[in-house]
Amino acid sequence: MHYDDHRTPQRGRVVVVLEGPCFAGKTTLAGALADRFGATIAPEYADVAALPSFPPSDEAAVTAALEHFLMVEHSRAERAAGTVVVCDRGPLTLIAFEHAMAALAVPRDPIQAVEMFTQAAERGGILVPDGYVHLTITPEQAATRQQRRGPVAAHLTHPRVQALMREVYEFYLRQVPPQRCLPLNGDQPLAEVVQATSAFLDGLAATTAPPPPSWRCLLPLVTAATSGQR
Repeated sequence: MHYDDHRTPQRGRVVVVLEGPCFAGKTTLAGALADRFGATIAPEYADVAALPSFPPSDEAAVTAALEHFLMVEHSRAERAAGTVVVCDRGPLTLIAFEHAMAALAVPRDPIQAVEMFTQAAERGGILVPDGYVHLTITPEQAATRQQRRGPVAAHLTHPRVQALMREVYEFYLRQVPPQRCLPLNGDQPLAEVVQATSAFLDGLAATTAPPPPSWRCLLPLVTAATSGQR
């Protein structure tokens, strides 16, 4: 079966994934949507289980880290309930992260990430997004929020890492039907972001647009980068 065939278990509910860089406002928006819709939040990975050590020492450590995140995805799927599920990041972030580790010259395997999470989606074992909200933010605003909220791991805010992750987001989201993807400026007041996302969710529940494509559509990008052809 194909990735897009595995939507039967999700009928009657909407699964939306919030994506974007650190400090873009994903977690804040998820909380606001929970308050407004009674949505179930699938928490950010670090809020479910401790993150694997970084950097990975070798390819086996990369595989172990991806398997850890797959376990977290299974856990998030098991806990999801209700008619609206809001995921604070999703497999697209994990694939983008593997791709972006080229900037730091550490062991990585974006191809394995694509296949691991796509196969899990095909088996129906993880949440499959019905739509995406992609939040962006200026570096200046991100720095301001970081000062207020505290630091994150340095590799997550490395400019080249962020650029390569953005490359993956943009490559993938260009292929998502516009009815299923909402780009948002995270610099806007929260009330405006919540209002726009609420309208998007209303439309998402009713749309007949094709579902987001399989993450395998990223293989041309990540394979070329991995083989040094880019």
